[in-house]
Amino acid sequence: MILLKITSGKFSGQMQDVSLEDPDEVFANLVSHGWNWEIDYSQATDEEAFNWRSSEVAVRILRALFQGRPVTYMGKVYSAKSPEEAREVAFAIEDEMVASERLLGIERDDEAGLVLGDYDAV
Repeated sequence: MILLKITSGKFSGQMQDVSLEDPDEVFANLVSHGWNWEIDYSQATDEEAFNWRSSEVAVRILRALFQGRPVTYMGKVYSAKSPEEAREVAFAIEDEMVASERLLGIERDDEAGLVLGDYDAV
């Protein structure tokens, strides 16, 4: 089970089970409205957690870069100066993530930037 809590906007505080939803569509909707969220993975199957985490990390990378916030991954800081560059940088980060074969989690996502870390350490 994937539980999503909206933490900003007019639905702030609402929690819902989104297990049967498409993660890419859910995150696209949240981002398009400018809402922040938290996900509770504690009741998720391994497959659910993997699919949702992968999508969540990708969307948070793009959102941070589009907003002009840096993304820190494996000690390296990435940033972008334009939407076109944001896409290129996001794809480069994702390529590095795939090549590393590491499971990642979100250490921090705030106004100072997005910090990704090993899943087990987050």
